[in-house]
Amino acid sequence: LFLSEYNKRIVAKLEDKVTELELEITTRQRAEEALQVAEQNYRNSLDNSPLGIRIVSAEGKLLYANQAILDIYGYSSVEELKAKPTKQRYTPESYAGYQERKEKRKLGKPVPSSYEISIVRKDGEIRHLAVFRKEVTWNGETQFQTLHQDITEHKQAEEEIRENHDYLEKLTNSMWDTVFLVRMPERVIEWVNDSYNLIGYDSEECVGSTTEFLYPNKNEFLDFGNKLKNAIDAGKDILHSEQLLRRKSGEVFPADLTATIIRNREGKVVSVTSIVRDITEAKKAEEERKQATEKLLNAMQGTIQAVAVTVETRDPYTAGHQRRVTNLATSIATEMGLSEELIQGIDMAGIVHDIGKIYVPAEILSKPSRLNEVEFSMIKMHCKAGYDILKSVEFPWPIAQIILQHHERMDGSGYPSGLLGEDILPEARILAVADVVEAMASHRPYRPALGLDKALEEIAQNKGKLYDPKVADACAQLFAEGRFKFES
Repeated sequence: LFLSEYNKRIVAKLEDKVTELELEITTRQRAEEALQVAEQNYRNSLDNSPLGIRIVSAEGKLLYANQAILDIYGYSSVEELKAKPTKQRYTPESYAGYQERKEKRKLGKPVPSSYEISIVRKDGEIRHLAVFRKEVTWNGETQFQTLHQDITEHKQAEEEIRENHDYLEKLTNSMWDTVFLVRMPERVIEWVNDSYNLIGYDSEECVGSTTEFLYPNKNEFLDFGNKLKNAIDAGKDILHSEQLLRRKSGEVFPADLTATIIRNREGKVVSVTSIVRDITEAKKAEEERKQATEKLLNAMQGTIQAVAVTVETRDPYTAGHQRRVTNLATSIATEMGLSEELIQGIDMAGIVHDIGKIYVPAEILSKPSRLNEVEFSMIKMHCKAGYDILKSVEFPWPIAQIILQHHERMDGSGYPSGLLGEDILPEARILAVADVVEAMASHRPYRPALGLDKALEEIAQNKGKLYDPKVADACAQLFAEGRFKFES
């Protein structure tokens, strides 16, 4: 009985031990299977990585290369890549760097974990790579894994940017204008071309300072700042402004300043490029031209006035008619908000709008009774006659055409050409209204003055038909508000 009980215990222990061993074997098998799966997954991740991956021994022997490496170097297999000597896979500069890193590793000196190399592909094409190196365990041994990223296009883009920068720098430095790159909103200068010829400062004196030192006083500085802020708020990209600036010597000069507003992708203003041009000589030339023009205009007006007086001496009943018409016409043009240049042309044309009457016999001009059809036909010829007299004179304005058209009417019933509406010059439309109002309000040899009220009634009743409605309304407004009256 004792032996039987003892054997049972031995058997039970053995059975427990067998079960324990079976469990241990199963666990080990599962671990080995998991390790194999992990290793396979790891190899798959290496094989399918878009980055080129190489694993080398501590001595630099190639142990593994994925497909991306083969694509980068242009080889069809790892064996073919191994067969190519290392020196022939690098450009001379990169091979020298490879040798230097290798020597440092032998001596135990630190080597950067990331660097750039240039390789020679199988087909001879040179490519640029970014390399990242790290220590890994491979097949139970310490090895080195290197990741390769092709950055050829990036390097080419960098080179193009560098070339463009050099080109722009040479271009701007060759300009007589000064170019500032200003950081916003502080208005601090970040870059400036060679500005010695213009403002007297070199780039080192300008960079890092606000632009306030360029202005003769703080008000000028703030004035441009307000203009710039308004342009930014309005969404503009370019601001043109004429400013007073100060040279290093203290001399103040007029400058044409063109500011280009630079925004980031979010639309925020990050900087402003300002081109400054000295316009001192241009201002002097402009002033000289203005003075010469004024002298010429004064001489021209004197000549025109002399001609007008000559015409009026032949017709004492209409003496002063041209001047009064001119005064009313220029007042109407001012009321309409027309430009100073256009008003000046109306003034010049008005003074001589009846110059063609010099060809009309004096007895017809001063006839005390109503004109017959033939005589009126001769009067109507004065428009064409005036045009013929002045058509060869080079005025800054279409004086001859204005004179030719000042009896045209909006509905085509006027003379000499029967022009319609917009075909009639604006200046001629203004003169037409002023001429009718003055003529009706004044005495004529064949009738007494009809009066201003009658003249304004004529204009009001026929505006839009015979007369330009805007001109008619402006004329009526002047008289209604008492802002114009005829001189005696």
